[in-house]
Order: sequence, then structure tokens, then C-alpha cells
Amino acid sequence: METIISKISNLTYTFNNIANWKEYVKVLYMLKLIAFAWEEIIKVLQTKLKRKDQIKTTLVIYYKYFFKKKDPVTKKITYTFADVYYKGEIQSILLKDDIKKHLTCSEGEINEKINVFLNNRFN
Repeated sequence: METIISKISNLTYTFNNIANWKEYVKVLYMLKLIAFAWEEIIKVLQTKLKRKDQIKTTLVIYYKYFFKKKDPVTKKITYTFADVYYKGEIQSILLKDDIKKHLTCSEGEINEKINVFLNNRFN
């Protein structure tokens, strides 16, 4: 399952225009993304769970980063891009209630990985 968040096509996603990592931390970006996809993820996992006694699943989030850097001496601007996949732990789901627990754990794990990436990138 894939969910694409677009700031242009839907005003709900206006928070998707974040200028720097400090702003990212303030707006709890990852948690907002999961919140928008939460119900769809639950539907997909519940459908799979109905077909089987148990399922194993992991949440993977794809981020496309765009970095702009200005050289203080030459004033030249350079751009770099980074495609990063953040993966939560794989979990077995036996009951319907396990799905929400899985998503809650996964979003926390992935949010921590994103914060580590951004801190390493900018510090």
C-alpha cells in the first residue's frame, strides 16, 4: 500500500512545506503523516487479517529530502537530494487490536530514525 502526501493537491497537507529540520521537530511531521494514512492502513491490515490467522507486517516510510546549501565565500548555491526509506520493526498481528499497537510503535520508531538522520545531517 502506498500513500502519497502532496501539498499542492490538498490544503490539508499545507504542513508538508517545511523549511528546516528544527521546524520538522516542532510540527511532529511524521505523526501527522501517519494520522492522515491511519484509517487506510488499518483497513488494509484488517482485510489481510480476515484472510489469515495472523499476518506479519512492517511500516516503511519513504522520504525524499531536498537540501540547499549556500557557500559563505563564493555565494554559490548547491543542491543535493536524498531518498531515504525508514523501516519500523516487523511485527506479528494476531488480533484486530494489535494493528493500532503496531502502528503506534512503528510511528515512534520511524520518527526517532528520522530525527537521528536530520540531527546527523545538520549538526
